[in-house]
Amino acid sequence: MGFEEMFIRKALRYHFDIDTEQLPSFFEDFETARLRHISLIQRLKPQRTKRSMIMKIAKNLGCSDESAELWFERFQEQSEDR
Repeated sequence: MGFEEMFIRKALRYHFDIDTEQLPSFFEDFETARLRHISLIQRLKPQRTKRSMIMKIAKNLGCSDESAELWFERFQEQSEDR
């Protein structure tokens, strides 16, 4: 749980020779996997600041800080809805 995107990334790179630069746009439509991964990041280190969380999301998801901030906001909205 939470690692789906990382495993899929490795498989895409290995089996389909997809460049690392293409992966962030490929995964934009995989909202559930991304939000699960963000949840995992938060559970592993719940005391992160918002900035630290955004930087970690950007690194793990291979996206820009701006995109990571949008994903973080989606994650927070989803958490509030529960």
